[in-house]
Amino acid sequence: MNSAFPSPARVFLPDGAYPHIADGNARAGHPAEQAAWIWHPARRSGETAFLRFRLRFELPERTESLFHVTGDQRFQLRCDGRDITFGPDRCDVEHWTVQTLRILLAAGAHELEVLVWYLVDPPVAVRAELGALPPPPAPPMAQVSWRGGFLFHAEGLSAVCLDTGRAAWQVEDLTEAVALLRPILPGYNDVGPSFDFDLERWGRDTDAVAAEVIAAPLVPNIYGVRRPGWRLLAAELPEQRREPWTGGRVRAVRTETESRPFLSGDTKDSRIGIWQTLLDDREGLSRFVTVPPNTACEVLWDFETYQCGYPALVVDGGAEAEVAWEWAEALYEESDAGRVSGLSFKGNRNVVEGKVFVGFGDRWRFAGRDGERVPALWWRCGRYVRLTIRTGKEPLTVKKLGLLTTGYPLERAGEWSSSDTEWDRLMPIFERSFRISAHETWTDTPYYEQMCYVGDTALDALSNYAWFPDDRLSRRALHLFDWSRRVSGLVAERYPCGWRQESATFAMFWPMMLRDYAWWRDDSDFVRGFLPGLRSLLAELESLLGEDGLLHGLPGWPFIDWVPAWPAGCGPGVREGD
Repeated sequence: MNSAFPSPARVFLPDGAYPHIADGNARAGHPAEQAAWIWHPARRSGETAFLRFRLRFELPERTESLFHVTGDQRFQLRCDGRDITFGPDRCDVEHWTVQTLRILLAAGAHELEVLVWYLVDPPVAVRAELGALPPPPAPPMAQVSWRGGFLFHAEGLSAVCLDTGRAAWQVEDLTEAVALLRPILPGYNDVGPSFDFDLERWGRDTDAVAAEVIAAPLVPNIYGVRRPGWRLLAAELPEQRREPWTGGRVRAVRTETESRPFLSGDTKDSRIGIWQTLLDDREGLSRFVTVPPNTACEVLWDFETYQCGYPALVVDGGAEAEVAWEWAEALYEESDAGRVSGLSFKGNRNVVEGKVFVGFGDRWRFAGRDGERVPALWWRCGRYVRLTIRTGKEPLTVKKLGLLTTGYPLERAGEWSSSDTEWDRLMPIFERSFRISAHETWTDTPYYEQMCYVGDTALDALSNYAWFPDDRLSRRALHLFDWSRRVSGLVAERYPCGWRQESATFAMFWPMMLRDYAWWRDDSDFVRGFLPGLRSLLAELESLLGEDGLLHGLPGWPFIDWVPAWPAGCGPGVREGD
């Protein structure tokens, strides 16, 4: 395949493709509606599936094209083996995001490869049968979906058609190669499942079949009848930053046993230096680590800072070997993992001796191939990683250990200095926390939830306006909460979200968010577009006023803040309604 092309760039289509949202799926409004949605013919719409779509094509000459691509729920697009775009940017069905990229392709043979996966909630009957056991894994709470599907449309390629529904896209069913595991973490978490990969099944290039059309190209309807399903919307955000990183410090190595505190022998093990050379090999000097056959070991890796990213692990051999990669923000002071709860202390996060590791992540079982790169479907975050390695009859050689870091590509315009050295010391920590929260949405606790809450987002947006000229993520948040209004008249407490959460107190933050944008940015046309939604929300709140002019009997969760003396975060009198 000819991979000699420069890095693609996202293209932002002009606003106003639809005259009105009511015309969506009744009139054509996006170029991608010329293509069809496709899926695997043996997979029903309401079941979990992991699919790999492929299309090989040849160009007679160097050609520039626009690629329009989206999928439900998530997709990763590669061209000639190179990452092109991951998506879609988190959205809802009425505003389903389509990414557009300008790509320059050389003459010759090329291949498009797209991983698409769709996760469903377990059936109610299955949940009931489990009783007190942890429920089966479910999609991330921040994910909203219609059904499994993949859509691709290319412009500018006169010599070949790449559109789904017309080109000869092939699809492989990888569902049996991935098991889903529910993270067992102390406290609340809704980040979705961990993935357990069988790389022998995952790596097969067999059993591909012709993809099936599940939704034909849009046919305009002059009677205003809207086709159900995805209403396409052009992407408004840039591509998430994805940069290779390695570094940090190996803090402990030990023969893997049952969970117990890391002891001084683990933190002074002679193998620490061997693993450290792998992390220090930023120049690619072929420093490898080989784990012998029939061996089990643990490696505790400290990034020495908080990171968000995808695992980057490359190995040789190791048939039947298994590697578990777990993330944690810090280690716990409890004496064993079984005692750790949401109230357990972490103490000094630099300290590992005498502490236990409790985290979550993904797992891979290897087929013995050389140069095997592990698949990673979603980013994780934290400061520490525990690698648990178990080999079978063959040794496993680790050739690369690192991250593909990710996050929104913020560029700071301002600087900070003050007469208070304590503030000067803290500002880099504040900025790091701020950046860690910036992805396809502003996220509340990227380790535990990865959801966009209106209260947290209001503060994220203010920081954004003060220090960073790129405010597209905050503009997106204003849209998301406007889109979240439903029959209740309130904006949702968090959005997008698979399970809606109502809170009148949090709904009141959204007008303040809009006010903040109006005060910090001179963009009256943008603000004006939100006035119908603002009036609707305020009218709903006014309907809750009592004769004394106070709000009474607030619907949903009247949350204020997590004050220990307040039941469920609701202050005195709030639930009573005064």
